[in-house]
Amino acid sequence: MTNGDDDLMFRAQVQAAAQGDPEALTWLYEKYVAMVHSYFRACDVQEADDLTSEVFLSMIRSLSRFEGTERGFRTWLMTIAHRRKVDHFRRTPPGRTVATESGEIERQAGFTPSAADASRVPDPRLPESIRNLTPEQREILAMRFFADMSLQDIAAATNRRVGAVKSLQKRAIDALRRSVIDLRAPEVVR
Repeated sequence: MTNGDDDLMFRAQVQAAAQGDPEALTWLYEKYVAMVHSYFRACDVQEADDLTSEVFLSMIRSLSRFEGTERGFRTWLMTIAHRRKVDHFRRTPPGRTVATESGEIERQAGFTPSAADASRVPDPRLPESIRNLTPEQREILAMRFFADMSLQDIAAATNRRVGAVKSLQKRAIDALRRSVIDLRAPEVVR
């Protein structure tokens, strides 16, 4: 199947879903639910399940107005997710702590090792390094790597300039790189 065929199939699924076809709606949900949920978890949204549901309800209500490619759909869906996240944090009382399930960041980042592949597990302190990024940096990395969005698409979804998105991504990656270097430094025994 070529890219053109994939695009035609995608557009047909969106059109069928917009007309209420349950199989097409299920197809869209199953294809994108992990992406949206991972985005919320990476952004430390405690109610990630609820907000993910809200995103898909909004998608269903607005689907008849969507026109575009699969890439455009991802950007549109992540724009909805970003807006739900912003609304959520506006409603969240200041100072409220966010509980993260033990191991959730590791699972979302793909750090859950299989027994056969334990040698590739990164330092267990790496998830803490991710948590130490600013919320904006985590958001950009989530959109970039969980949603596979371009810098331009992220800028459109978050209402930022492309240069600002690029800068946030660079600072986040630099911070993680410094953290990984620090993690690899041998401990000094005194």
